[in-house]
Amino acid sequence: MSDPRSKIADGATTNMKLKSIEESSIFEDLKDRQFAAEYLEDMLREDDFPSFLIALRNVAIVLGR
Repeated sequence: MSDPRSKIADGATTNMKLKSIEESSIFEDLKDRQFAAEYLEDMLREDDFPSFLIALRNVAIVLGR
């Protein structure tokens, strides 16, 4: 019988891999300054300040600031 904890761990690993792929994709898109500006505007419009700060950090990383 399989251990349910291993399924949870496998799911967490899969989620981390998916997040990594999504982040690498967004980093490619953020090289376009117009996209980066729209991305930040959308995050700010969400009224979720922590997410906006993460988005701002991502843009700064990509633009080398």
